[in-house]
Amino acid sequence: MDKDGIHYITSVKSGPNWSNSSSMAKLKQNFMKAQRIYRTSGNKVPCEAVEGCCYGNKASQRNATHTTLCGQQFWEFISGSGTLYADIIEPIGTDAHEKNRQYQAEYDRMITKFTIEFAKKYCTRYGDINWNDIIKLNSGAKKK
Repeated sequence: MDKDGIHYITSVKSGPNWSNSSSMAKLKQNFMKAQRIYRTSGNKVPCEAVEGCCYGNKASQRNATHTTLCGQQFWEFISGSGTLYADIIEPIGTDAHEKNRQYQAEYDRMITKFTIEFAKKYCTRYGDINWNDIIKLNSGAKKK
């Protein structure tokens, strides 16, 4: 991405605590390699690396290899919009809530259906499990 006369190499991560020491070392190594390749391929535009975190409110950090931007700072950096994070997250949350409600209703229906089916096939008329039928189902010889 080019912005304000600088070419940015960006790695997008879920959030600010995504890594352990070896994965962070690999990210830094990859950033340095990408910047070296960019410079040696004849590009004259300055190149900087950005670790973008999709969520979080950790303050922007600059270290020897890259800058870390989290949450709204990252979304604003890539879009130029000061409200993009909220514009994206709120509808996702609302939609997710509705999808979860629909999923739960369907899940409850399936549990009821499977319970009825199980009771018909593998329970006595008093509701006790007929373990012999379960054993036959699981370990009985298959008919050819």
